[in-house]
Amino acid sequence: MTPRQIQCFLTAARCLNFTTAAKQLYISQPALSRIISTIEEELNLTLFVRHKNRLRLTPAAVVLMQELPGYEQLFDEIIEKARTMNAGGGQLRVGIIGGQPLPRPFKETMMTFRSAHPEVTLQFFPDSFSGLREALDQHRADLILTADWDIEKDSRYLFETVCENPTALVVSRYHPAAKREVGSLDDLKDEHFILTGKQESSNMLTMFYRFCRQAGFEPEILTVNTPEEQMLLVDTAQGIGVTNQNNYMVCHPDIKTLDLPDLSTGRFVLAWRKDNVDVNIALFTNFVIDYLRI
Repeated sequence: MTPRQIQCFLTAARCLNFTTAAKQLYISQPALSRIISTIEEELNLTLFVRHKNRLRLTPAAVVLMQELPGYEQLFDEIIEKARTMNAGGGQLRVGIIGGQPLPRPFKETMMTFRSAHPEVTLQFFPDSFSGLREALDQHRADLILTADWDIEKDSRYLFETVCENPTALVVSRYHPAAKREVGSLDDLKDEHFILTGKQESSNMLTMFYRFCRQAGFEPEILTVNTPEEQMLLVDTAQGIGVTNQNNYMVCHPDIKTLDLPDLSTGRFVLAWRKDNVDVNIALFTNFVIDYLRI
C-alpha cells in the first residue's frame, strides 16, 4: 500500500461513507471506490461490507485501522531521516594507490565536493593494490581509487570510471633500450621487465603476459614486492618497468617513457563494496559521476 492508499483507506474507514470520505480527500467518490477496490485486490482481503448504501468494516479492516496510523508515522519519520541524510555528514576513508599522485580529474572533483559538502570529511591514505582491496574488505576504507583491471572482475565491488589510465613502459635514460628506436613491444623481447608481484596484483602480471604473447614472445620478468623497489631497479637501469602514465616514474627526469601501440589503455576507477550502505558513499559517488559527466 502506498501512503496515499493508506490515507484513503483510513479516511473511508473512519467515515464509513465513501461520498463523505471522498469530499475530505478532495477526490470524486468513484475515484475513492476504485482506490479501495485496488487495495482489496492487492491485499487479497475484503475490507468493507457494502449493503444498501451502508459500509461495515471487516475484521481485517479493523486490524488495519488500528495499526496503519503507526505505520503512517513511521513512514513520515523514515522520509524525514532520508531528507536529513541526503545532506551527508561524517567522514569517508578513501584509499589511493601508493607512489602515484591523484589523477587530475579526481583531484578537481574532490576539491569541488569539499566546497559543496564541508560537512563530509575526506580522509586519504596510500596503499598497494592488494592493500586497497584488503582495506575495503576489512572496512578500513569506504572507497578506493584503483586500476580497473585490478578490481573489475570481482563481483563484491561496485565501481565507476574516473579517467583513463594508460599502461606505460619506463626505462632509465642510461639503459640501452632508451638509446635506440622502439616502435613495438616486439622490439623489447630480449629485455628484462620489472613488475610488482602477485602479492601486489596478479592481474597486472596476467595482463602484461598477454600483451607479450600477442606480440609473439614470452617475457623475462623480475617481480618485486613494492612500487618503491620497482622504481629503484628502473632508476638504476636494471630493467624496464611496467606501470601506468600516472606513476611518479613518468615524471622522473632520468626516466624515459616508451609509448607503444600494443599496450592497451586502462582506467582509474572509484570502487566500493556492494554491502557498504554508508549514505556518504552514495553522496560522494553520485557527485563524482555527475561532475565528471558535465
